[in-house]
Amino acid sequence: MRLTALLALPNKVIKLPRDYRFGTSRPSTVAAQKKNPPGKRRSKIFVEPISKDEWAYFRGDTVEVLFGKDTGKQGKVSQVIRARNWVLVENLNTVRHCGG
Repeated sequence: MRLTALLALPNKVIKLPRDYRFGTSRPSTVAAQKKNPPGKRRSKIFVEPISKDEWAYFRGDTVEVLFGKDTGKQGKVSQVIRARNWVLVENLNTVRHCGG
């Protein structure tokens, strides 16, 4: 397929419900759809928005944890979720599950 044909294709925009809860997985994945089943009513989570000027965390930055059980530890930012004001740090904030 030519590049002009690819650029002419309409972009798929996923319309999310008003009470959608953002998590660590993308909205189009099965894991996110399991956590947000259709028809389930949820209370709104109030997150104070941070302006773009004050938001200074990007993937790959080295940060130090200020609050929580990992206080004082340093690590690299692995994922940023702006909708929930979350910054995930490598080898910290992890939950290990035994699956089989």
